[in-house]
Amino acid sequence: MTRTLATCAALLVTGIAGYSIGAQAPADHRRIEASLLPAGAPPRPYTPAVMAGDTLFLSGNIGTDPKTNAAPDAFADAAKQALANQAALLQAAGLSWGDVVKINVYVKDITKYQEFNAIYMDAIPAPRPARTFIAVAALPANGQVEIEGIAIKRK
Repeated sequence: MTRTLATCAALLVTGIAGYSIGAQAPADHRRIEASLLPAGAPPRPYTPAVMAGDTLFLSGNIGTDPKTNAAPDAFADAAKQALANQAALLQAAGLSWGDVVKINVYVKDITKYQEFNAIYMDAIPAPRPARTFIAVAALPANGQVEIEGIAIKRK
């Protein structure tokens, strides 16, 4: 009985502490959208970027054109548009590429590594963030490339 009461008390204290921490977090979260969806486009099942305190989490972007809601078929066009879309989200959050600390790049064709590097180096000024480049079997909406990232507001 004593062990049960101690366990219940510990769970109660942990739950209250967890609730107080969790209850404060949403006030620090700000949803970021750089453009509205075209008329007739289905709603997104995600938020393009979320600012949590000084950290911005950029959702994966396949280079969807904000005007047409479609991703380009050509790899280079999709990569350029994905980077431009992420830049627009950074700007909407009051940040820049200089605040980005990590980028993850997912591609359907690993042989696009050098082509992507050239596009990436033109789009993102030095010093560049840490980066991962991974080949995957498929991407949403038959995309060729998906780019996500994390930025932290400099103080």
